[in-house]
Amino acid sequence: MKDTYFIEEYKTEVPGELDKWRVAFPPKIVELFVEEYSGKGDVVFDPFAGFGTTVSVAKKMGRESFGCEIDQAKICFAKEKLDVELIGKSVFDLDHSEYPKIDLCLFSPPYWGPALGAKTYHGYLNKLEKLSKKIETRMNEGAHLIVFVQNYKFDRKGLLTLAWDLGNVLKNHFYFEQDFIWCVDRTKSKRDMKHEAADHHYCLVFRKK
Repeated sequence: MKDTYFIEEYKTEVPGELDKWRVAFPPKIVELFVEEYSGKGDVVFDPFAGFGTTVSVAKKMGRESFGCEIDQAKICFAKEKLDVELIGKSVFDLDHSEYPKIDLCLFSPPYWGPALGAKTYHGYLNKLEKLSKKIETRMNEGAHLIVFVQNYKFDRKGLLTLAWDLGNVLKNHFYFEQDFIWCVDRTKSKRDMKHEAADHHYCLVFRKK
């Protein structure tokens, strides 16, 4: 990837009625990073697999892929529509020793503390930091961790700098190698931007130390 920003529409394989909060991820974005940061036969892991897009795309690209998801509706969609089997448990309960070591981990974190069992923002970041440390122990040398994240805008409280805060947390355990900005092409994307800071995402690239 030559440029540190790119423009791409928000287009997914998941029907809007199943994805009312717009959490499904565009296959095209996954393809870009799987191609750049892994090779055929490598192991790709998504700890918050959602509808299974990352696992499906990586599988089609010749990677060995797996992911965790606790929402049964999303697990069923992944199996029936994308032909992938997700691990039906929380990543926090996963025994990583049962699975192969990881060459590439990609995820977009749940944006609400309760989804991780956290009551505060600090607790939320702490949970993600602990998870990253756990995943790091199962990564091969030179493996990459890529996080897709946005800052979040509240009407009265202002801007929640999640992308920057999470980046600072993760660089305690990984080399912060590069950041990319995905600018959503709004001329093609029919997406509610009401609570988002802007129509762009940060793609934070880390490498195992």
